[in-house]
Amino acid sequence: MSTATDNRTLFACTWCGTEALSLDLDAEQIEQARTDWLAEHAHCRDEHQAARLGCDDCGQTWPGHEGVAHPSIVGLSTVSLGDYHAWLEHHECVSAETNRWQQLATASTDVLTTPETIVGVPRPSWSDPAEDHLTNGAWPCYQSAPVIVPTRQHTGERHVDGLDVAHIQTRVRQFGPSVGNLRGIQLRFRRMAADGEWFNNTWPLNLDEARRLAEVLIAGVDLAESEPIGSLPQ
Repeated sequence: MSTATDNRTLFACTWCGTEALSLDLDAEQIEQARTDWLAEHAHCRDEHQAARLGCDDCGQTWPGHEGVAHPSIVGLSTVSLGDYHAWLEHHECVSAETNRWQQLATASTDVLTTPETIVGVPRPSWSDPAEDHLTNGAWPCYQSAPVIVPTRQHTGERHVDGLDVAHIQTRVRQFGPSVGNLRGIQLRFRRMAADGEWFNNTWPLNLDEARRLAEVLIAGVDLAESEPIGSLPQ
């Protein structure tokens, strides 16, 4: 992702041409610097389009550029000059108005095709792409793989293959700028209700609330185990 030699890390944006060289950062500082850099230059795509090959006569850009994922260089792409020259020889020139509309259409399609552009922040290393929650509303987010804890004091459902037990499911979540880059924990409670239907209740927590709840649960466990279980007199 970054171009690093010894203790040097290069950050660059091909859209606006800005470069920054950081020295003597540890791994955690580099990761934070990468996150800050990508967030700082997220708007550059709209304001400074990267130089692209195209037709000098009509201004139409060659569609064969392929984006290259890179953690510290924004807007990196690769091209095949052979394919470009073949396209240049056979393409049909269009009017400036048509070309501009095609560019807008392509840009709007790109915006909707990657999780990063939908969530609005780089993907954290702990997230599971299969668990992405991508919506067109205000709450798209990355999610970790869930951790499930069975709760056997609640009713489950017996099947031929076994018992579907009640449980608490926990996920870590990372939201984007639309909700202040919120990080949180989602609890999902699943149990069988009295009418025989599964009941699901989702409970989101911010990190301070999750930390406090974890502290309370551990304190409760310690308190419950602090005294031996006695016996009643005969």
